[in-house]
Amino acid sequence: MMKFKIRPLQGDVSKLNFSNVTFVQTIWQLGKMDDFIEKHLRTLDKKQEYAFFHYFDGMYKQLQDTLNNLHFGGQKGDLFLKRDFIEMEIFKERKNKKLRN
Repeated sequence: MMKFKIRPLQGDVSKLNFSNVTFVQTIWQLGKMDDFIEKHLRTLDKKQEYAFFHYFDGMYKQLQDTLNNLHFGGQKGDLFLKRDFIEMEIFKERKNKKLRN
């Protein structure tokens, strides 16, 4: 629904269980934060902007830590071991707004 894309950078991503509830909730929260920032950033003065980013930076780091420490179970009987290393980029595809002349 949020049009996230996952780009594998290292490791075998096919072993991951993407139906992990914590994974889905964390990605959803990051997406909602991004949406909120995009909608409200232009309405803030400098003092509000500083407080806003200080608060969201803490939340962002906490969600990133959750993702980094997440234990994925294997799919289809595959075993995902602690020594297996997966690196992926998760991003949200955005439409480019056309500028009017």
